[in-house]
Amino acid sequence: MANGSGEQGSSYKWYILFMVSLFQIFVIGCTWMSVPVLFGEMMQTKGWTIASLMAAWGAIPLAIIFINFPAGIVGDKFGMKVAGIGAIMIGIVGALRGLAPTSTMFYFSMLAYGATFPFAFVLMPKALGSYFPPAQLGMANGVSLGAYGLGAAGALQLSGTVISPAVGGWQNVIYLYSLIALACGILWLLTVKDPPVDKAAAAAAGPAPSLVTLLVGLLKNTQVLIICLIYFMFLGGWIGMSGAYPSLGVAARGISHGQSAFVVTFALLTYVAGCFIFPTISDKVGLRRPVYCACLLISGFGMFMTAITADYTMILVWAAVWGLFAGAIPIVFAIPFETPSVGVALGGAAIGLILAAGNIGGFLFPTFISTFAGGEPTASLLKVGILCGLFGYAGTALVIWMVNETGSKARAAAAAE
Repeated sequence: MANGSGEQGSSYKWYILFMVSLFQIFVIGCTWMSVPVLFGEMMQTKGWTIASLMAAWGAIPLAIIFINFPAGIVGDKFGMKVAGIGAIMIGIVGALRGLAPTSTMFYFSMLAYGATFPFAFVLMPKALGSYFPPAQLGMANGVSLGAYGLGAAGALQLSGTVISPAVGGWQNVIYLYSLIALACGILWLLTVKDPPVDKAAAAAAGPAPSLVTLLVGLLKNTQVLIICLIYFMFLGGWIGMSGAYPSLGVAARGISHGQSAFVVTFALLTYVAGCFIFPTISDKVGLRRPVYCACLLISGFGMFMTAITADYTMILVWAAVWGLFAGAIPIVFAIPFETPSVGVALGGAAIGLILAAGNIGGFLFPTFISTFAGGEPTASLLKVGILCGLFGYAGTALVIWMVNETGSKARAAAAAE
């Protein structure tokens, strides 16, 4: 772990955190989450159907599933510059979405965007793991994912209602975010450097393993596989609930579309606050599992209550509980870098595998929900709450105990033996 002096020492890590946060807000959050709120305008101007647009929306996680792991390996091999190149690719390929003449071409442009996405995103936890010591790693990951939440929430709330009218239509919104992503990628390439390499340790480690050898090794790593399961359940629960509630909330609770959508946005905003709070607490107490377990039990119950509550004020209260305590999720992204068999050297590949598992959950949970979402709305919403809140979120609070504790207290105890 690089924590030396000078440019790449204690002060430089804060610049790394700034750049990672900038990426999370604009390159990742805005270019991705601005799209669904532009669907209505696309249907009006292009005549595309909601079915074709939802298929295109699903193309992003579909591409991410297959590209995350290779992107992580590329990041481990070639270093920090991969993220900058990834952002430039997102800027260029992302802009093609605005040029698509047909819904079929729009689908393939979204698929191509999804394929470029991991080259930037996977390197974010690795960049933090390369510069931040374990005592600050949870906090750093919390700030990073909190920044993504800010970017995503801002894009959801402003892209269709404020930015599109201001810049002259949905295509120009896409071009604007793509241009910002391109600029962020150039800035990253010019200013972000790899940490110093311990040449003696690198020589002792020998040549880098092949892709197959690396994949087999990570698939045999119980710690990594359990975190894959956790993120599968967590992201599946989030995508499932956030996708189902806006429509089912209107039908089951008699609230407006704006009120129903705001429930999810409000959960996302409180999640940002949780990302700053709970990973920092985990760093301070030196433990990962108990903090994560307590938070996700509360968050899962809050999501469940959001699904079954009828009064709108109380729905927002429970949504705040759901979102706030879900902010403990950055803790699991610190664990691979604190695991001796993974560490910074294999961290990119491990994170790629974990994110791929999460996106499989993000694909399967909504697919399962679609089998019963057409039924009676109140009953359907109850089933969503059970699946996503109790099984998805609260379930991960139990699975976390299968992971070896990697907090500073555990490492200190191991060193003392």
